[in-house]
Amino acid sequence: MSLTLLLSILIFSFCGGCSDSTSNDDLDELGTVTFEVSGALEGDKEGMADFYSMSAYSLYTWEISTHDFNPQSFSLQFQRTSQSEIENPEPGTYSIGGGPDDYLAIFTDTEAGFADAVEYSTFSEGTGGTLEITHSSDDLIRGTFSFTASSEGGETVTITNGQFEAKPRQFD
Repeated sequence: MSLTLLLSILIFSFCGGCSDSTSNDDLDELGTVTFEVSGALEGDKEGMADFYSMSAYSLYTWEISTHDFNPQSFSLQFQRTSQSEIENPEPGTYSIGGGPDDYLAIFTDTEAGFADAVEYSTFSEGTGGTLEITHSSDDLIRGTFSFTASSEGGETVTITNGQFEAKPRQFD
């Protein structure tokens, strides 16, 4: 057998299992998010959603995290922090803002790349909105959201018609 034929068989065998995309079975494991952006940015967004909690020292965080992929053009997080443990939220309507009892929303536009990312948050006065949890279990958090956020430069975005089904984050 020639060396060229042997190398061709090895390369084909190795790359035969390679893929540059995620299979539908893999996508079924992910949650989903959709929303509209207007203001400093315009467009419809969709991607994956998950939730998790973590603690470091005496600070506890519970978060819904969303983003698109291939290529990534945005990320969106809803975070709550406390000095005591935080459980999954019960169904209900929650405030998005910058206060101690609010969920903080952070929308990051990465359309121009991570080095030129612009972050919009609900830290600033005049920003905020609502997060409605319609279903809450250990396996799924479902709900809707809308809010206004601003960047350090003073640009504003309004996020509307947000819907998500977040699944638990898989730490493999």
